[in-house]
Amino acid sequence: MQIVRLKTAVNTSYGVLEGGVVVEYSGTPWSPFRRGRRRLPLKHAVLLAPTLPSKIIGVELNYRDRVAEMGRLAPDEPRFFLKPITPAGVGPLAAGDRVEVRIEEIGSLRNTVVKLG
Repeated sequence: MQIVRLKTAVNTSYGVLEGGVVVEYSGTPWSPFRRGRRRLPLKHAVLLAPTLPSKIIGVELNYRDRVAEMGRLAPDEPRFFLKPITPAGVGPLAAGDRVEVRIEEIGSLRNTVVKLG
């Protein structure tokens, strides 16, 4: 089962992808989730980010090859950081879009690079 979040002309809802069609469901995946009757061709669906998180928690320097690439030493214990949610992170995606997110760090400055394509 592939659950998707989509925007329709009427509202924003969840559905299930069945081939090239999205079947709209009532409720959410973490509450009563019931199959509806409305079916929407995938090419006409506006797919959204799966959820609207209240915050993003990241782990600094969590890939050994990235640490080596930056010429740094891995910390003895993981360091976490919080990233506030911005409107840029919750926009619509078209079916088949690929999203690549990379956090770059230069000194104490962090930059989030989001690439759609």
